Amino acid sequence: MNLEREFIPVELLERMLRSWWLVALCMIAGGGIGWGIHQAQPPVYETAAVISTSIDFGRTGLLSDVEQDNAIGVLGDLIGSTQTLQEVAAAAGQAGIPLDLAQLEVMTSLERQNYLYLLRVRSDDPQAAAEVANLWVEQAVRDLTTAYDHAVRADGLLRYMDALQSCLEHMAAAGPVEAQCSRTGLAEILADLDATGRQATAEKLAARGLHPAVTFSLAQTAGVPAQPVLYSRGQMVLAGALVGLLVSLVLVYIDFPRRAGN
Repeated sequence: MNLEREFIPVELLERMLRSWWLVALCMIAGGGIGWGIHQAQPPVYETAAVISTSIDFGRTGLLSDVEQDNAIGVLGDLIGSTQTLQEVAAAAGQAGIPLDLAQLEVMTSLERQNYLYLLRVRSDDPQAAAEVANLWVEQAVRDLTTAYDHAVRADGLLRYMDALQSCLEHMAAAGPVEAQCSRTGLAEILADLDATGRQATAEKLAARGLHPAVTFSLAQTAGVPAQPVLYSRGQMVLAGALVGLLVSLVLVYIDFPRRAGN
């Protein structure tokens, strides 16, 4: 068998057209093999819980698209954080679903759609997928609520600091002092300002970057999926068909149809 024959693309194309039945047969066989490989894999079920978000523009004023995106994006950082997933893994273990952090990270994904966050979970057990998704969304809402409370307190402390700063400015200008300032001496204001600043810093850290004007709610819990997802089936069939096409090209190149007919 001579495999060192001259390669002429046009001639090979003409021969492939004449042997179209072989090309079709190889592609169908390859696609079938790809489909069979996909079917041999264990079924994977997917479900999702949803958290909705919003921004109180009365508190923030006009925001650019980038600023809005950043404000909403912080929620996603919290929902998908290692801290939250560790707590979910622990809760899943208590619920009879043994998972470590690495396994949980593989089976979960977080998807943002504008003002919605979809907490997706995949598993070969549909019931487990739904339970883990709901444990995740419940823990995420708890963590977001905690961070939001700290953000609100930090905002209140910062406003109080602004009032103290105003007192100091009035005192420095030797102008009329507000009633709340007149009852307090300079030393007390400075001490209060220092203590409030430390509290505000601690609250901002505990808020984990969340803005008090960004709100959220549990929009949808996860249901038990009835059918497995068909993830990668199309890709597997297409890949098999392409491999079949390459095989047919080689067979035509070595003149297999003519040899097989002899």
